[in-house]
Amino acid sequence: MADAPKSDVWMAFYVGTYLANTLNLSRERHGSYLMLILAAFKNGGWLPNDDVELAIIARCTPKEWKAERRVYEAFFEVTEDRWVHTFVEGQLERAARLTQAKSAAGKKGAENRWQKDSRPMAGPSPSQRQTDAQSESHPHNSCSHGKTIDDAARASASPDGPPRPRLPESAKWAERLDSYRPWLPHTDPLRGRWHSSWGLPPDSAGNNPLIPTDLLAAWRAKFDAEMEKLRSAA
Repeated sequence: MADAPKSDVWMAFYVGTYLANTLNLSRERHGSYLMLILAAFKNGGWLPNDDVELAIIARCTPKEWKAERRVYEAFFEVTEDRWVHTFVEGQLERAARLTQAKSAAGKKGAENRWQKDSRPMAGPSPSQRQTDAQSESHPHNSCSHGKTIDDAARASASPDGPPRPRLPESAKWAERLDSYRPWLPHTDPLRGRWHSSWGLPPDSAGNNPLIPTDLLAAWRAKFDAEMEKLRSAA
């Protein structure tokens, strides 16, 4: 998979080139080929050289895939373990360069704003210091309706107070991984989806350093088990 950061949200689709290269495809073959293109786009420009997984992606039965495999193979560079779509790979690399350039420009702009806004602030005026001294000498005035500061602090912890602290990152990743089930059919609402803002998906060959190692290992073990079930059923 292409190095992060990258964008896998959209890519350019050259209609004329596609039609010129696919004049020999039937209606069904167009559908299967487009599914292979889209899956390759979400997986960094390549697909695993595994007939069971490729048949599932192309929406073919094992028998149909065996008969049609050579047709789709012609659009990819096939190696021992991958089917690489060079056009999709090039689109992802271009998107990665643009994303990196925008990120660098954004960071530079933020640094410039920070330097501009980090001027020393003036100290309190004499009148303000006098007001603060009076407040410290009369703590019961710190909160409205006669409440003390401790009362306000307890109220802020009530259900009607400020929002609870955000979930820790490990809990967020646990929820994301639990809801992402790419072994299910695309039409299954329980399949879930992986957001590009989360980095590389766990079922890719790349490494996502944001995902806790133990959670990633457990998810991949489950993924392998589910894929093995599909192979056994095929």
